[in-house]
Amino acid sequence: MLIHLIEWVEYNGLKLDQNDASKKILDSMDLSDVFIDTDSGWQPVSHIHKTQPYDIYRLELENGMHLEGADQHIVFNGEMQQVHLKDLRSGDGIVTRDGIVNVASIKKVSLSVSMFDVTVDSPDHRYWSNGILSHNTICSSIFIAWYVLFNFDRNALILSNKGATTTEILDKGKVILENLPFFMKPGILKYDVFNSKFDNGCRIIGQTTTKKAAIGFTIHLLFMDEFAHIPPQYIESFYENVYPTVSASKKSKVIITSTPWGFNKFYEIYTAAEKGQSEYKPFRIDWWDVPGRDEQWMLNEVQNLGSEEAFNRQYGNQFIASSSLLLDPGSLKKLQKRKLQYVHLEMPELAEESLDYKDLLWHPDFDIEEAKEQHNYWLFSVDIAEGNGGDYSVINIFQVSPMAIEDFDKVISPGSMMDFFGLKQVGRFKSNQHPIEDFAKVLYILGFEVFYSENMKMLIEWNTFGSELMKRMETVFPQRNEFDEECIAKFKHRIDARSLSYGLKIKSDNKPILCQNFKKAVIQNRIIVTDADTVEESTTFGKLPNGSYAGQSGNDDMIMSSINASEFLNTVDFTEYVEELFDLVDPEIQTRIEDILERDLKGGDLNYDIYDLV
Repeated sequence: MLIHLIEWVEYNGLKLDQNDASKKILDSMDLSDVFIDTDSGWQPVSHIHKTQPYDIYRLELENGMHLEGADQHIVFNGEMQQVHLKDLRSGDGIVTRDGIVNVASIKKVSLSVSMFDVTVDSPDHRYWSNGILSHNTICSSIFIAWYVLFNFDRNALILSNKGATTTEILDKGKVILENLPFFMKPGILKYDVFNSKFDNGCRIIGQTTTKKAAIGFTIHLLFMDEFAHIPPQYIESFYENVYPTVSASKKSKVIITSTPWGFNKFYEIYTAAEKGQSEYKPFRIDWWDVPGRDEQWMLNEVQNLGSEEAFNRQYGNQFIASSSLLLDPGSLKKLQKRKLQYVHLEMPELAEESLDYKDLLWHPDFDIEEAKEQHNYWLFSVDIAEGNGGDYSVINIFQVSPMAIEDFDKVISPGSMMDFFGLKQVGRFKSNQHPIEDFAKVLYILGFEVFYSENMKMLIEWNTFGSELMKRMETVFPQRNEFDEECIAKFKHRIDARSLSYGLKIKSDNKPILCQNFKKAVIQNRIIVTDADTVEESTTFGKLPNGSYAGQSGNDDMIMSSINASEFLNTVDFTEYVEELFDLVDPEIQTRIEDILERDLKGGDLNYDIYDLV
């Protein structure tokens, strides 16, 4: 009450209006070396802003937590969606340090006082306020402010699925403009909540996404936020109406941001961009790309949200909220850390045959001379398509090698020394332009002229083209053909089959098993993939509503060939390779494996110490 009275006297000469965003900030202070506690760790705060007086809303939670703030102060509900204090109702769940807690009450207090905004310099702009997760939006607003400052006669339209979100983006942009040095500030001709005009001819217009949004405007910058969450009943008509407003100008730019939410218009636009079928450029930010977000942060968020599935819905960039990614968040983070851009190497053997091999790439540290050495063993996981611009034909190349000693403790109840050996990705060929004949030539040259063929096995997915590929391999380069069908790994094509057949047949009954085996091998670091394309495909590969496993967007040929490779670990061929390799590996590794197996045989404790070998 005393603060209210003092401010009433202090601001008596000012014309204040809670509905006028241009009058929101009364004073600002630049900060340095100041940090705020957030759900992604301690993050820097660059500014603190004193606002005009606003009505106070008091939030009470069922666990006793409480918070007082302005009507449009943002918190997060159980789906990690932004909610204003004034829109909360009793029983709503919001995110706190204790997880999802229900609202006990939300009341408007009969007083209004000045409040303080903080500018959090982090990508998600969230922070803890009295143990409750709150939000601060800045990045999009910075770009919009820059655009209207350094252009002439341009119109920027800001659209969001909610009017409150549009207002917030515009408000932050205005704060940025107001706090610029005087020589950078534009002259202001109009400064309404949803419409600002400046003396350089630029305008900022804000609207909500309706069927007729943007009709009648010439738009040069169109920014659409949370596009996937536009109500499905009018998203098609909205996009058809709004897009021509920008396509008419060669200077126009369109920016669409959103978290995925089903196979809707946003999915269509994003996947078309990924395939190069539109002028949009796809760009994604995964949770591990944000500084401060590590495995511990992920585990905390899983607990806060209540389940790993809920975490994947909010942070996993999945288009189907009810589906689950194959790999857990920790494994995806691990793969991202290992991700490398594979490199092109000159291959005279392929060049002499005038074969296009620009899509043959190798691990940056891989020495191609190792391919011919007789103490190395290799697996080619092969998937063949038509080569007409559709699905990709793939040769995924792995080296058979012992696991790192520090990963031995991930092997639970080992049965033999084979359990301590795995596959390490070293190269890949990926093309949807090569017809089967050319693909067979590339595969033959790699397997029988570049690599030592006696120590190489080909795991061929036995699909429509599998048998055709094998026939082609027998007939390419007839004057020097040394193809031996024994290089093709054999598997049972039916569960009840008594004999093995060439190739791996993927069906609805064995695909889930292969996927789970691959997942286990990745957790154990028994299969290590590092190629950027393979890793990226792993981030969208999961279980679809129909129960099948596939990529939720884009292609999945690289990750699927890696999954197929996991079945090689169960073959006699792999056993023979390991028996040959075991005598060649470091004696320290041999001794440790033998000790573990002997201890396991005697029923000893497998939780051994490895600090002396790391």
